[in-house]
Amino acid sequence: MKQQISSYNDTGKLFTHPYIPCITEGCESKTTCFGQNLQSRITKAGSLEKLLTEFKCRQCRSGGVVAVKVVKKKKTKITKADTRAALVREMIHNAPKMNVSIRKPTPLLKDSPELVRSITLNGSCIRPDIFLNAGRKCDDCVYIENCQSSVKTFSKNYKEIA
Repeated sequence: MKQQISSYNDTGKLFTHPYIPCITEGCESKTTCFGQNLQSRITKAGSLEKLLTEFKCRQCRSGGVVAVKVVKKKKTKITKADTRAALVREMIHNAPKMNVSIRKPTPLLKDSPELVRSITLNGSCIRPDIFLNAGRKCDDCVYIENCQSSVKTFSKNYKEIA
């Protein structure tokens, strides 16, 4: 005890720097205490000697019950962009899978050649997917006979294929 007091008077630090030992029998916990914290504890206790003879750690003061720190979960803000992205992901997941490699003519247009002529009269193509996938050629299109489109072209090998 006297050694700690003389050490504090000479250096301003305790002999067990930076810890204060707990006086409770069997307790081996050390409480960090130095600088301003040590000075305020000495002021509260009245003197350094009284602090060293009466100091109990937090666990011993509470009767052996250790306080459990509650970890709070962070609330994540859901922004409009997040909800929109989630909605798009859900729509993509729920969309039916389509097989685009199978070419099927539209039954309504195949059965009515006059409708095909009236649609293609102004130069538009009924099946631009076939036209563009075939290298801007109409070789594989099923509407060739009735098509009036101005973009209608054939490859030089078309006669041999047909």
